[in-house]
Amino acid sequence: MSSYRTKKQAVVHAPKSAKAFTPYCQLDYRNESELKNTLALYMKQFCSGQKIEIDTAAGQILVNGEYRYDYELIDPVRPRPTPGALFP
Repeated sequence: MSSYRTKKQAVVHAPKSAKAFTPYCQLDYRNESELKNTLALYMKQFCSGQKIEIDTAAGQILVNGEYRYDYELIDPVRPRPTPGALFP
């Protein structure tokens, strides 16, 4: 079993809306169960007191057994390289 970790961002939005939840969910996971747990914790701030399930195969989030949200995983934004020192 490998022990590498994956760093991604999850962009969550309603199926018929282009507006995503902000801030994006910062993920750092090793396997599918860690991905599901982290994403479920993120969604609790929007769906408190409801049962949240993550379908990783379809990229969907189910709330109380009903399909409510889509999510996609993207690479985190890399910082821009700083220019070198300028000498006069």
